[in-house]
Amino acid sequence: MPSITVSGDLAARFDQLAGAFHGGVARGFSTSMGVSSGADNTALLRGSGLMPETSGDEFLGGVIEEIVLKELDLSDLPNFLDWMEITGLSITGHEMFELVTRSETTVTGRLDVAAFRAHLNGPDWLIDGRDAPDTIAPSDWLRLEGDDTLRGGGGSDRLDGGAGDDRLIGGPGNDVLEGGAGADDIDGGPGHDIVSYVGATRSVRVDLQTEAYLYGDAVGDRFANVEEFRTGSTVDQLRGDAGANVFRTGALSDRLYGRAGDDVLDGQGGADALYGGMGADVMTGGPDDRRDRFIYFNAAESRPGAGSRDVITDFAPGEDRIEISRFDADTTQGFKQAFDFVGLNGLSGTAGELGYRHENGDTVVEADMDGDGRPDFEIELAGVLSLAADDFLI
Repeated sequence: MPSITVSGDLAARFDQLAGAFHGGVARGFSTSMGVSSGADNTALLRGSGLMPETSGDEFLGGVIEEIVLKELDLSDLPNFLDWMEITGLSITGHEMFELVTRSETTVTGRLDVAAFRAHLNGPDWLIDGRDAPDTIAPSDWLRLEGDDTLRGGGGSDRLDGGAGDDRLIGGPGNDVLEGGAGADDIDGGPGHDIVSYVGATRSVRVDLQTEAYLYGDAVGDRFANVEEFRTGSTVDQLRGDAGANVFRTGALSDRLYGRAGDDVLDGQGGADALYGGMGADVMTGGPDDRRDRFIYFNAAESRPGAGSRDVITDFAPGEDRIEISRFDADTTQGFKQAFDFVGLNGLSGTAGELGYRHENGDTVVEADMDGDGRPDFEIELAGVLSLAADDFLI
């Protein structure tokens, strides 16, 4: 295993770990490592250089409450313990650690934390990140399928439950929470928190109103205090609720439904279908040359006026399309009518006209449905664009 570099003080506290302490952090250290006794049952270890696993063992007896390491390079950190707390740590390099319980159940994880506590009690793990930015993902790296509890505490944390029915609690801060497979209970806590399905290997469906619609790694998941959802390289569907949802998908062709609320929908790559729904939504199709579709069911989904209308940040004329074919373009007649495209000519007071204008460096699509010469429906497109009838499905 490659070495890593630890700077600062690393303190490991072992609560009521009596009797012979086999190995501990002294196991596998190079001969340059020194061990000395400290006050209050503290072992102080100092040294540097590569610490291969085969360099030997040290045995520390009695109750070990604290072990402090300074200026260390280490390639492996095996311990036999039931409780561990680490504070004041900065790590660069491989950023891995290994913990082994006295039942010899092993958990390997990433240790890029300033404060970390692990309660290791068999196949189900309780990991508590305390009050610093943490990355905690024991079960996923070990391919464990336990029902884990991961607590981020304060700071901006990243929690990964792996397989199993996990509980992820972000706490204060802007957290990234990935439950993985299994029915997970995810609570972001205060801050802007993200539920991530980026690591999923099959399609994901999230519906914040209908649990029965969930699919893939999202099946059985429950969410609280979550502001954003992300998916990766799968064909996914994300459906919102009455809140202000933020949905970001990956490089394939996804469907994003904002429903009510002022939502942010970002399809990123692929030929995406974006349904903003009610509210003043901000939608982005993505940077590639695939056709994105922005789909509307009625005029109330994007009202006239800045702050009331939807914004499309990257509409590409001749490539993307705005679909408003479900509208009754002329409400003065008895049957459903289609729009007449009038381009930049302006609204003349005839019902059923669809055009656009340039305003403050952007393009505003406008439609008059009752013939009063004023827009009943608007969409703002970023930039000064030239539009044609083929940019719409009318």
